[in-house]
Amino acid sequence: MKTVVYFDAFNFYFGAIKGTPFRWVDLVEVAVLITGDSDLVSPLRVVQEEIGKRVGVINPQSRPCKPLRDHATFYRQSIRSGVLAASQFPTTMTDTGGTFHKPPTW
Repeated sequence: MKTVVYFDAFNFYFGAIKGTPFRWVDLVEVAVLITGDSDLVSPLRVVQEEIGKRVGVINPQSRPCKPLRDHATFYRQSIRSGVLAASQFPTTMTDTGGTFHKPPTW
């Protein structure tokens, strides 16, 4: 599922929360780790237990990581090639420094 989020903080503030006790809003509902490294189980648990947020894992490795799978709110074992292809930056981009190109070997 492709999700694009645009958050217009200026309009949100003036249209919804100015003058209310809700000026500090935490918009993060779910954290997602893209890893197959079991060393990240401890930080994953801290986020869940101490901060109270759900944490999912997308494991790009071919082998499952049982410790991550056992502690994550949700676990996916792969990243589909179509999702990777759709997530690429364009070949040519421009910023304040000028135009730059993705290396041809990528």
